[in-house]
Amino acid sequence: MIHSYYIAGHSDDALLFRGQQLYIDQHTQGAQVVHITTTAGDAGRTDGWWQAREQGNVAALNASMGDPPVVSERIAMGGRQLTRYRAANWFLYPLRLPDGGLDGNGFGHGSLTQLRNGQISSLTPLDGSAPYRGWSAFVSILRAIMAAHRDSGEVPWANTADPSSTSNPGDHPDHYATAAAVDSIAGTDNMNAWYWVSYDTQHRPANLGGFDLEAKRFLFAAYGWETGGPNEQEWSWWGQRDYGRVR
Repeated sequence: MIHSYYIAGHSDDALLFRGQQLYIDQHTQGAQVVHITTTAGDAGRTDGWWQAREQGNVAALNASMGDPPVVSERIAMGGRQLTRYRAANWFLYPLRLPDGGLDGNGFGHGSLTQLRNGQISSLTPLDGSAPYRGWSAFVSILRAIMAAHRDSGEVPWANTADPSSTSNPGDHPDHYATAAAVDSIAGTDNMNAWYWVSYDTQHRPANLGGFDLEAKRFLFAAYGWETGGPNEQEWSWWGQRDYGRVR
């Protein structure tokens, strides 16, 4: 089986910055897509926003496959209890860690950036599950999830934000932290990796059209069904663009 991993800081990142390839991967015969979101993307809100974003992610992945029944479950993996959604040929693991905000300092619950920098010793998911005690614990769970969806001898593709502030300037701290973890895994675990450019694409020419643009728009619209409607401002910034590099 062919496995493609999409590891994103927030629920809509892969849809906005690499959605057309995600759609293609879902429709490749013999393929399985494994989507991991590292933070809840809560923005400090406690009004159900992050839960709606998570369900938007589920809706986008599932709508692409014709809306088969979705299983929501708690599973043991890497010494932890994780939430997992699955249907057809896709899996979603939302880790639900606190949003770090645009400055990386978070909203009173800590952040991945602070964990990576050693400013805090542990980081607790917003669903109250067991804390990640140190940066290595966070990297380990990403590695465990990917290893669980990998055939012997396979060299899968990992898709995430570009960890380099040179080729991907001005990105969100959660994106950089997530990408740094993936980069460390890809470098030791024999994986291919595609690093997408995130926020800076709004300053670059539109380069998507035809099927690729329509596929990406479909996923983002399905996500928007659960979050009050697609964010047209965000789509105008990033929707028609796809930039990145192979690791």
